[in-house]
Amino acid sequence: MILLPVKFDLNEWFILITLALGYGIMFRLPPRFPKSVVILVLLLSISIVKIVDVVWMQPPYDLYDVNDTPYYELFDFFTWFLYPPFAYFCVYVYDRQQLRGLSIVLYVVASAIFSTAFEGLAVLCHVYTYKGWRFFYSFPVYITVITLTLAFFQYLKIYFKKPRT
Repeated sequence: MILLPVKFDLNEWFILITLALGYGIMFRLPPRFPKSVVILVLLLSISIVKIVDVVWMQPPYDLYDVNDTPYYELFDFFTWFLYPPFAYFCVYVYDRQQLRGLSIVLYVVASAIFSTAFEGLAVLCHVYTYKGWRFFYSFPVYITVITLTLAFFQYLKIYFKKPRT
């Protein structure tokens, strides 16, 4: 059963504003990839979030809660959609800048720093409540996820043979 928020407060506003800004910017960017590539990148992002939540939010780990309660509520579902615009921005900038070699490593590190800082802001807004999780655990997770996302994107580019524009 999906519950409505206990109280509509800062965390719900944070989620709504972030969703509006993220998707608003994403849809205003000039198209760069086939829709199938965009959909696959967005689905990968949502899948990773869902897998992580299922594993780390449930016993035996139970490392954090999302939003106001340890129970599943409507805005927990909305948090899954906070990540796809970032994944899209990540591959968009990566492709547009035609990053190679060490610049890819620096880009992944910078993106992970941004992601970790943004998660810190979400924690301050009570979107996440850490129980067994520690803030500094997030950085290597973001390094891994961003690297996987870029590798998946590279695979899609090869698979779809999308020429650069």
